[in-house]
Amino acid sequence: MTITAHPETAYHLRQGPNMRNNDHAVLDQDLTSGRLRRKAGDALCKPRRAFWGLERQRGRVVDCPRCVELAERHGVTLLDSKEPRA
Repeated sequence: MTITAHPETAYHLRQGPNMRNNDHAVLDQDLTSGRLRRKAGDALCKPRRAFWGLERQRGRVVDCPRCVELAERHGVTLLDSKEPRA
């Protein structure tokens, strides 16, 4: 079974004009790989509850370095926001 993830933008509580939003890899299925355990809807780098807000937007790609590293290590396929969810 292929595990997939799509990008969602994380916002900061005190968002300023010069703050950059990070696009995280949000899982479409549950993932258990070694010590890493994430549920569908969680970002690869940390659980959804750790974010102030995550929102799906068109034309985005994952740019969180930690999410990209974990996707490579655990074989997660990163979809861009134009592809349909699994």
